[in-house]
Amino acid sequence: MKIKNGITKTTAYVLAVVMMLGLLTGLPGANLTVSATSGSCGPSLNWTFNEGTGVLEITGTGTMWDFDEDAPWWDYREDIKTVILPMGLTSIGNDAFFECINLTSVNIPVGVISIGSYAFSYCESLTGVDIPGSVTSIGDGAFMNCYLPSVTTPDGVISIGDMAFQNNRKVKHSRSPP
Repeated sequence: MKIKNGITKTTAYVLAVVMMLGLLTGLPGANLTVSATSGSCGPSLNWTFNEGTGVLEITGTGTMWDFDEDAPWWDYREDIKTVILPMGLTSIGNDAFFECINLTSVNIPVGVISIGSYAFSYCESLTGVDIPGSVTSIGDGAFMNCYLPSVTTPDGVISIGDMAFQNNRKVKHSRSPP
């Protein structure tokens, strides 16, 4: 049976299938690179990355997952300039912001108890970081190779992992007045 301009239904169907296969197999003009710009990063935490501003925002409460491999925003690590963390966050996961080399700003909120291993390693553009008094544990290599001009760890920190601040200029542990 012919439809318009002498094309049969079978021919139209075959052309549609070929076009779809072309999109799925990456023929010229097809773009298969799809990166999520939002998702989950903990049982009650979500993330959104704004490519235009370079802002990675975490929302919700509770613990962030540890990332043995790449964090879900890994594809954007070189584009992340600012990380916004929510009040109610209790932990920053292992490798969370590893190699976010253009990250210049992060504010760790009061209430965070632990900063995971290698959480901010190789964040070479960080200009400073304030670690709140609620933090009791800083993992191995957490701020390694950040080249921070100075870091003060609060009095409540009872565990600092190996090489947590390796290659930072000045690290001091605060003491509360008597």
